[in-house]
Amino acid sequence: MRIAAAVIVWASCAHAPPVAAPPAPLDAKQMSHAVIDAFDHGDKKLIEGVLAPGFVHSEGSATDREQELAKLAKFDPAKPHILERTWSNERVLAKGNEAVFIGDAMEHDSSARGGRSYEGRYILEWQWDGAAWKLALWTWQRAGKTSETDAWNDVFKHGTGFEKQPNKLLVATASPLARGTALDIFSGEGRNVLYLASAGWKATGIDFSHEGIVQTRDEARAKHLDVELIEDDVEKAELGTAKYDLVTMIYAGSDAKIVAKAQRAVKPGGTFVYEYGVKTDDDGGNAWAGFKKGEIETLFVGWDIIRDEIVEDVADWGGDKKEPLIRFVARKR
Repeated sequence: MRIAAAVIVWASCAHAPPVAAPPAPLDAKQMSHAVIDAFDHGDKKLIEGVLAPGFVHSEGSATDREQELAKLAKFDPAKPHILERTWSNERVLAKGNEAVFIGDAMEHDSSARGGRSYEGRYILEWQWDGAAWKLALWTWQRAGKTSETDAWNDVFKHGTGFEKQPNKLLVATASPLARGTALDIFSGEGRNVLYLASAGWKATGIDFSHEGIVQTRDEARAKHLDVELIEDDVEKAELGTAKYDLVTMIYAGSDAKIVAKAQRAVKPGGTFVYEYGVKTDDDGGNAWAGFKKGEIETLFVGWDIIRDEIVEDVADWGGDKKEPLIRFVARKR
């Protein structure tokens, strides 16, 4: 599981003069849609009427109110910037004289050669100035898989926050097995797939992080190891049927659909290895919280369960304190 997060900080000035309460709650969703659509069509009059004096637009670089209006004046109303926009995950956070709209959008622009498509997250902050609602902040950032990929590229580029040695459960499980084909799902920077290759397995790793794939390939070349690396989204990739003697999901999330794909990829007599955090009622938002106690076993009916335990140990990802981890091994009949 790849995880991406956004944090909104509300700020106010304790010494600012009191502002009259708005006469009615703002429909921040409708107004945000209207402003964004007006920008697409170069509607300077509408935009000029709603931008606060201290307005900031942050999308890569930051622009102020005057810069934004100057940019808008160059738009051709007959040629909208975005041809199609589909909204999802929309919500509004409102408190007193402030309201924040958050929404994800899949967009297709009007650039040449058929245009380009983007998935991004809009955050628009509205403020009541005593007479009208004004747009104070407009941000856009990549969302969806692109955002996740960028985040994990950064993680692997900086190389901190995770164990560099191969996973202990994988080593203990794979060591006595007859060597064959192995697939490491979400192989990351390569610590586990490289271990398998060094131990005599015909090893394959799959991950959507380009940085992770590059690091794994470079390390394999340096150590003269033969590994197959697939840069792809595991959710969409075809992993094969009865193709591998060993399939691992080490800190690879708890998506039951991916587990099912992993199961199909295991040969009869082959082994599946899984380690991740445990989901509890009071996990406090633990990023590594996956299946609840006993939940993963229900997905392996008809398999021989070799190991199914919850242990208190230091996770390979996330820190140096012990926490509950699921360690699960099953053999396909």
